[in-house]
Amino acid sequence: MSWRDILILTVGATPPVVTETVWALLTRKRNGGAATFVPERIHLVTTAGGRAAFKAELLGQGKKLEELFRAFGHALPPVEVNLPIDVEGAELTDIRSDHECVAYANTISRLIKRYADDDGTRIHVSLAGGRKTMSYYAGAAISLFGRDQDELSHVLVTPEHLEQCNGFWWPGQPDDVVTHKWEKDDQGRPKTYSAADGRVDAAFIPFARLKLIVSDDAFPDGDVDYAQVIRAVQESLDAQRVILVCDTREIRIGRYIVTVPHREFALYRLLTTAAKEGWRGAGPDGLGDNHRGWVSYDKLLQANGRTLSRFLEFYEDAFRIGTREYEEFKVTVTSKLAAGLIDEARRPFTQARSKLNKLLGNEIPNVLIRRRLLIHSAGRSPARFGLLLEQHQIEVR
Repeated sequence: MSWRDILILTVGATPPVVTETVWALLTRKRNGGAATFVPERIHLVTTAGGRAAFKAELLGQGKKLEELFRAFGHALPPVEVNLPIDVEGAELTDIRSDHECVAYANTISRLIKRYADDDGTRIHVSLAGGRKTMSYYAGAAISLFGRDQDELSHVLVTPEHLEQCNGFWWPGQPDDVVTHKWEKDDQGRPKTYSAADGRVDAAFIPFARLKLIVSDDAFPDGDVDYAQVIRAVQESLDAQRVILVCDTREIRIGRYIVTVPHREFALYRLLTTAAKEGWRGAGPDGLGDNHRGWVSYDKLLQANGRTLSRFLEFYEDAFRIGTREYEEFKVTVTSKLAAGLIDEARRPFTQARSKLNKLLGNEIPNVLIRRRLLIHSAGRSPARFGLLLEQHQIEVR
């Protein structure tokens, strides 16, 4: 697939990290790395102090970034400077206090999420510039929202002395001679080096992609609140145990409590029992004695079979007292099975499964938690269904 490449960089008071990163991305295929990454848009996430440091030489026509793109035969793409805003609406001049860190985290998280929500983009985040806190929040944001195609890197300049040279922007730049900031030659003059001797590598940093476990309710009004997102991720990690409360027909996980109708609760209790007791015969990977924890429709729809008997037991128990609805259901299903009307006998179970999954989807916005609870199905002849839960993750009260 052809992506629209988006480059996002943390930037402090060292403008050359921008051109170093771009040079590394434009040349990485030539240098034996991944496919070339040509940014269609560049975002510099910095403070007002950082903007002042690089605006004079880096940005604009005829300046260093445009010169670099021109050297590779590319037009300068749109470059946007993103400045965090404090609670009073003022631009941040530095990242020091707690509220400044939160403002920066929100800014870069919203930016990365904006592009991550677009299936046609590929994001490359560079941690090369700015304070360590800025790099941390950028890495955390791409971990929270990044997809398979997205990338995270830090640029490394070799030989190392070129990092301390005034005027070094990228290897092979037109201004070849650069001077060291503090090294002196034998005559006491600033020591000089050749920019042509340099090399810049974008070192890829592996990161966990947590996008699927961030709850939808972490984004009130579609906005990103970094602290709320972190709480949503932690919630997904903490909510491991599913509890069924039979007296009240509740399914509980973490802070979520879902009250379920009688038939649907009976079906869910049947599946949790199959998982917890490790019933043989069906599982997510197939059928047979080597597969455990799921239920096949063949077993469920055996008249007077153990599986149907357990379901009817749970269904009756869901009412706590005898009811007409339960009696009518039992008579209807058993009579249809006796008459060989298997598809008609199966229909109320498939409807109950669909209804329950829809209810859980409406009540639980957290994607990962919801996936733990949903009833999954597989196969056709015969079909099987069950829960993706381990025995220790289920408690029935």
